[in-house]
Amino acid sequence: MGSVAQQLCPVVVGRDAELEALRASLTEAVAGTGRAVLLVGEPGIGKSRLAREVAGWAIEEGVPVATGRAVPATTSAAFRPMTEALLQLFRRRPLPDDAGLERWLPLLQPLLPALIEPSPAAEVPPGVRGEAVLQLLGRAAPGGVVVILEDLHWADPDTVALVEYLGDNVSETSLLLVLTLRDGPASDAVDAARRLRGRSGVNHLALGRLGRDDELARRRQLLAHRAARERVAVDQHDPHRFGGWPLAGPVERRDRCLGVTRERHVHERCYARRARTGMGELPGGPVKIARMGAASQGGDISTPLAA
Repeated sequence: MGSVAQQLCPVVVGRDAELEALRASLTEAVAGTGRAVLLVGEPGIGKSRLAREVAGWAIEEGVPVATGRAVPATTSAAFRPMTEALLQLFRRRPLPDDAGLERWLPLLQPLLPALIEPSPAAEVPPGVRGEAVLQLLGRAAPGGVVVILEDLHWADPDTVALVEYLGDNVSETSLLLVLTLRDGPASDAVDAARRLRGRSGVNHLALGRLGRDDELARRRQLLAHRAARERVAVDQHDPHRFGGWPLAGPVERRDRCLGVTRERHVHERCYARRARTGMGELPGGPVKIARMGAASQGGDISTPLAA
């Protein structure tokens, strides 16, 4: 079951309130009232999963999506997550040809060094650079844009200051800014998230652990999804899907992927029956083949089998 828990569940379970808040934030941003959403919680709690849901909704509605990610400080560079997001956004489109944007371009050069020629510039306050980002996004995607910055707890101080300005001023734009970060240990991003909490246009969603019923529902959804994938593999007659073992048919594979617990002799008799009818002529006969089948299912092959 450990490998199952690490897979992506096709349905988000136990996060109805958070999904509703995210959907409303996207709708408001596209309508011209920008929003910032902070998804805060411990590692593995589902922050990125919710961010992917928002991205999927936006893509379905034709809204551009740009994603960036902070990394641990030993390899981090200034503005890394925002640079990654902006480069992704402008990978297939040119910078806006707008005379009103020209005066902001020098301030954006550290974020887009490959797209904007460097020019001598004095020290720039975070707020001024943040306004330059808002001006750029507003001209590039006037109908709305989603920017997702992940793992902000690892972000450099320049990025955190920039993001805080965006959160403070997002409501007058068509931007949906989605930020994911851990709730500890202490960091610049955690402090900024606390300051942003309760401000106009900012939605702070603290993710707790799922309750028992929600967790069971999530596992059922995941196992059902995995079973469906296995059935497709069976229909396609892919022997490598079963590790090269030719006797592992749909029933046995389904039981295995759904975690059905059976006594060992049930599996062994099943393989023995298949062996007698299909491959009994092989050296060792059906008993040997049945033992091979039981071993492939994790069974004990040390005791004699009643074939």
